[in-house]
Amino acid sequence: ARSRSPSSAPEVRSTTWRAGSGRGSTAAPRRPGVAWAAATDGSAARAVKRIAELGVPVLAIPVIGIADTLAMARAVGAALGDREGGEKLARSLERAVTDMRARARSLPKKRVLLLVGREPLVVAGRQSFPGELLDTLGAINVAEGDRAWPVYPVEKVVAANPDLVIDAALNEPEEGLKKLATFAAVRDGRYRRLKTDAALRPGPKLVAALEELFGLLPPHPAPPQ
Repeated sequence: ARSRSPSSAPEVRSTTWRAGSGRGSTAAPRRPGVAWAAATDGSAARAVKRIAELGVPVLAIPVIGIADTLAMARAVGAALGDREGGEKLARSLERAVTDMRARARSLPKKRVLLLVGREPLVVAGRQSFPGELLDTLGAINVAEGDRAWPVYPVEKVVAANPDLVIDAALNEPEEGLKKLATFAAVRDGRYRRLKTDAALRPGPKLVAALEELFGLLPPHPAPPQ
């Protein structure tokens, strides 16, 4: 059976999670008077500072990967006076990740490149959130180096020759697609586009992100473009 996304679970229906840019996000619960921010690189710092200056209590939580997402659920639950709900959400996310990892063991290991930008060409490194998702699903991220979001030369992608290219640059102009035609995987039809940005945003949509990526990995059929 497919895992239910914990974002629809009863314990999180009382809160609203709202994402900002791909590098940071802000959220506010329906309960008034509290705000929290989850950012991966400090990009939300100015907004968080402004909210604090207005006298609203702020809980700032660094979120980079899966473990941080689980910690965030617990921290937010505690901040809202609902430790049990936060723990329940964290455990449901953790179980879902374990289930997805087990399901992915049946898939052949594929060398994957996940794009997050086309002009310039930016990819998800192994230290990024989508990089960790790919690892959870048993895929091999061909992006080299320690940077989470490296700018990648086209020549380097051609040399890496990934089995599959996943495009997460949802809001970029279509003109940038011409550059991708230099990749053998794209020319051969081994190219998939994400329909949501869940894989770029650590948070309660973690399971939805894993489900979407899982559905794109071979031997699953390509979804309609």
